[in-house]
Amino acid sequence: MTEKERFTIEPTAAGIEQLHKQVTILSISWDISRKQSREINLILEEICVNVINHGVKKEGKIIITLSLEDSMLIMTVTDNGQPFDLTAAAAPDVGLPVEKREAGGLGIYLVKHYSDSIVYKRTDGNNILTIEKNLHQEME
Repeated sequence: MTEKERFTIEPTAAGIEQLHKQVTILSISWDISRKQSREINLILEEICVNVINHGVKKEGKIIITLSLEDSMLIMTVTDNGQPFDLTAAAAPDVGLPVEKREAGGLGIYLVKHYSDSIVYKRTDGNNILTIEKNLHQEME
């Protein structure tokens, strides 16, 4: 069985807040655990914050599509911002003390940590990021 939802948010803090509410409601509807729901919200928030801070045009929108296919959640985030391939970004050295680390990159690290697969493509002036998260362990 496949479930699917699509949200369009403004590239603002209020838009991210709206997304949190929608994901939380959807998680309840799709019987996704609280832990997994928090991880999904973290993934989407980090991606959207990067889009807002580094790439999206002021008149832009961020489109999020969530599909649940069996126990695999597929999240697609589309924006019309500057090209940015999150999959190619260097991971921070989380083994170093905070004061010795380069600024930035921790959000990308968290997205990669909580995801099972991430694919980036640039199509028709849009960044399209597809993230897969296996919910199987939590749904058993």
